[in-house]
Amino acid sequence: MKKTLAILGSTGSIGTSALKVVDEFRDDFSVKAISCNSNLDLFCSQIKKYSPEIAVITDEIHLKSQAYDELKNKFPNTEILCGREYLNNLVSREYD
Repeated sequence: MKKTLAILGSTGSIGTSALKVVDEFRDDFSVKAISCNSNLDLFCSQIKKYSPEIAVITDEIHLKSQAYDELKNKFPNTEILCGREYLNNLVSREYD
């Protein structure tokens, strides 16, 4: 049975290192949730690669940006949220 992971700060050094481990052990891990602060280019690539159920951008400056709207439209199967308050939702959710 795969271990379910939520990677906070997925675009940072620790987050990208954790995702490299996931890549090496794809049969053992499933990425169900990720978050980033503001690196939307890398975040977009991660959503595409891992197809998480939920993705949270903590920097609310993106809340009203065109990039945020495009991200939500590009990945309709991932719940894309913006704001630090959603981090609790990300880590406390039960995943399939």
